Formats: sequence, C-alpha cells, structure tokens
Amino acid sequence: MLDEQEKSMQADSPLLDRQTEFLLHWAMEAVPVPIMIVDATATFRCWNRACERMLGIGAEHVLRRSIEEREGFNVHALWLDYLRWVFYDDRKSIQAHFENAQPVKSVPGAWQATIQLPCGDDIRDVELYAAPIRNGSGEFLGVFQTIRDLRERKKLIDQLLHAQKMETLGTLVAGVAHEINNPVNLLLYNIPLFEKLWQDVLPVLAGRVLPGETHRYAGLPVAFLQENMPALLSDMKFAVERIARIVSGLKSYSRFGDPSEKKPFSLNEAVENALRLAQTTIRGRRIVSRVELADDLPPLVGSLHSIEQVVLNLIVNAVQAIDHSQGRIDIRTDVRSDGYMVLTVADNGKGIDPSIAPRIFDPFVTDKQDKGGTGLGLSVSYNIVRAHGGTVRFRSQPSAGTMFQVLFPVGERKPIRRILVVDDDPLIRDLLSDVLISNRSCTVEEAASGIEACIRLGAFHPDLLVIDLFMPEMNGLEVCRIIRNDPEFRELRILVITGHSSHASLDEIRRMQRTDVLFKPFDIQEFLKKVDKILSE
Repeated sequence: MLDEQEKSMQADSPLLDRQTEFLLHWAMEAVPVPIMIVDATATFRCWNRACERMLGIGAEHVLRRSIEEREGFNVHALWLDYLRWVFYDDRKSIQAHFENAQPVKSVPGAWQATIQLPCGDDIRDVELYAAPIRNGSGEFLGVFQTIRDLRERKKLIDQLLHAQKMETLGTLVAGVAHEINNPVNLLLYNIPLFEKLWQDVLPVLAGRVLPGETHRYAGLPVAFLQENMPALLSDMKFAVERIARIVSGLKSYSRFGDPSEKKPFSLNEAVENALRLAQTTIRGRRIVSRVELADDLPPLVGSLHSIEQVVLNLIVNAVQAIDHSQGRIDIRTDVRSDGYMVLTVADNGKGIDPSIAPRIFDPFVTDKQDKGGTGLGLSVSYNIVRAHGGTVRFRSQPSAGTMFQVLFPVGERKPIRRILVVDDDPLIRDLLSDVLISNRSCTVEEAASGIEACIRLGAFHPDLLVIDLFMPEMNGLEVCRIIRNDPEFRELRILVITGHSSHASLDEIRRMQRTDVLFKPFDIQEFLKKVDKILSE
C-alpha cells in the first residue's frame, strides 16, 4: 500500500524530496484514525491503513480514482457523499442529509457530523470531519477527511464512571475497615487478659481434681484444657492479629497517598505490605512468587502508602497476565552503583499487546476491558513514581512475559539516559535493548528502520542513538546525515554498529562530530563500555 501512496503523491509533488515523502507516508500510516485526501481534481491521493481496516477497502482500489466513481464502494457510502459535498462546498446537501452536521467555525469550509456507518458485520457510530486544503495564497488544493470511531469516546466515559465508582468504593472500604477495627481492637485487648487469667485459673482447676475423678469444664476434661488451652488462645490471638493486618492494609490502600508527602520509609516495607494484600490473589491462582529483597537499602523519602499502591498495581497486573498453570512472579529490590534503587516485578504471562505497548502509561489504555480493567493502574503508578523523582520502564514479549522496573534516585546519582536502538533485525534490536535495561539505568526505545527512527526523533529526544549501518529504504548513514543537518540534534551522540570495517561510508561517519563506530562481532561488556564512554564525554 505504501508504494501505491508514493506513486499517487509523487505525480504532482516535485517539491518534496524522497526522504520527506517517506516521512510523511510513514507518519500517515502510523495514525490510528482513518484519513483520506483528495486533490483539486477530485482524485484520491491518500488512503491510510486505518481506512482499510474500518471500511474494508484496500488502497489499491481507491488511489487515483475520482470521488465521482461509486463502483466498489458501498451503495450507502455516506462518508463518500459527505466528502464530495464538502469538496464542492455544497452546504444544502450536507444539511439536508446530515441533521447534526455543523460547520467548524475555526476552519472555513470545514464540516463535522455523526452517522451510523456499516463496517463489515457491524454498524458503528462515527464522526466525520472534512475540511478544504488551501495553500498560503488561498488556492484550493483538495479536501482532507477523517472518520473517528465514537466507541472509544463511549468507552472512555464508561471508564471514567467506573473510576468514580472505584473511588467511592475506596471510601466505603475505609469506613467498613474503621468499623471492623473497633471489635478487633477489643479482642486484641482481651485475649492477653484471658491468657494471664488462664495461667492463674489452671492451678485452681487442677487442684480440685482428686485422683480417680474426671471433672469437665465446658464439656472438656481438665487434662485436655491443660494441654491445649494455651494453643487455643494463641491461635485466637494470631487470627485476630491477621484480621487487624488485613484491615490495616485495606485502610492504607483505600487512603489515597499524597506523593508530595516527605517522610523516610523503606522500599522493602512497601513491597512487604503490598505482598500481604496480594497474597490471597496469588495463592488463589496457584502462582509461585519469588521474593528477593536486598538488605540495607537506603531509605526513600516520600509517601509509603503511594509506593505501596504502585507495588500492588504491578503485582496484580502480573497475576492477571498469567493465563496458564505454571505461573511465576519474581519480585526483587536492589541498589545500583549509578545511584538508583530498583524494584523489579517480572512474570511469565502472556505479555503486553504490542498494539498498546507504546501507550501503556496513558490513562484508560488496557487490554482487559472485558474483565473490568479501567486502564488507570499503570497511569496512576507512573505519575506516583515520577512525583518521587523516579521512572518506570518495561520489557515485554508475547507469550513470554513482562518485566517492569521502577527506578528511584538515592544519594549521588547519574541522570537516567534515554537511548534509541535502531536495527532492522528484531533479534539484535531486542538483545541490545535487554542488555541496556538489565545493566544500566536508562530508558530505551526501539525503531525497526531508519525512517521509523526519524519519526521517533520527533517525540523522543534521546541522549544516544545506537543504529545499524545497513538497513533497507534508509540506511544508518542517511539517518546520520539528517541528524547532523538538524540544529535541534546537534548534541545527540551516535553509535553506528556494522560488520563491515572497510566500507567507504565509514570515512564520512568518522568525520561527523559526536559519532562513534562499533564493529561486529562484539561482546556485551565491550558494547557497555563503549556506551558508557560515549555518554560520559
């Protein structure tokens, strides 16, 4: 489809260079909203993948066709009529066929309306937005139209309502926990009294039993009471203390911790409290949990209750991700030499859906809607950690599991570096990313091509770009040229990786500032030393 789009746009776009065209096409394809563009001759010039998915029509059947042609389109293709009427500025037809159509005041000639659109076997409520495209001189160049699925809006509203219910539930839980606390405290006060009382009463009872006689109290012989009453009282005390711990945990979790609270606490304490709350869930799923908490962790300064919430969210997510009988969750804490304390929660579950992985920390992003998931847990956790000066990162593989790491700054520390790894080989790309995440306190993002790397640089500003030299469409040298010609990335450091030590392009790369080369094959330590050296310069 990309080739079709390129041919369509190249015909009348001599001012666009090849690289710019690539970037525009990739950007258009990455947008999850259906986008279509017709030029001044009423000919389709853009039809992205989202259009194909929603309308079920491939770009090869649309591009370079006129909007007047209906063959191959649904007879009730109101979106096509809408596009045509906006193209011809036919206000009467728009208002006659779309009762809710409204002109967009901020854009002359633009309209928006909602319709029910047949999509395969489904009928969806969608919003149509179409606007004329004009150049700086006001010359008409064509029309741009989007189709937005309103189910997502409804989903967001439902999730907001659910979030409000959860907040109300938290208030109710706090109230119920408070009410339970009163009788529990009474039992905690009285059981030690009964233990002391029993120690005083036992000799009296034993002295009243003559040889050969069998006295019973509450139907139990004195010998049985002598042997078992201390254990019975001890079991009662243990059970009541367990209730008290559960109630305390519920009160702590229902109370929204203030991330701005500044009190020293132990990360291990937060982990242990969260584990106590999650233990029933873990055991109920027969999941094996392995906990390794480092000794002598330096204290964190902040809100203990907020960090408990973060840990509990990560553990519950790990439990919910496991859909088999060999479930395992690993929980670790440790301190690294670069001045960061690290909490790791890893599972061997199904992994994160790749389609939502880039947005996993956004509110309401979840793949568990059918199980009541709100998509708020990770978003809230991320903001709590950020409020404590830390960061959250993750690695996930479908059907292999997910690892979340929470990094908190302690004492003297180096900044958390941002690294973009670019390689068309997914095995090499994943290997380098895993090595960096496992051994250095850094945030890593990936790109599978030079074009994708350029697009990522628009939103992700790394400290280091690790890029393979030879890739299809746009190679590492071309990416380096673009970066070095952009003043915004003048300080960006680049590490080019290649197995061709004598290639002609290396001379040009070596002449570039803040650019280094690493030759394959190399071992992990060599790679890490090279990264450390570049980032320390």
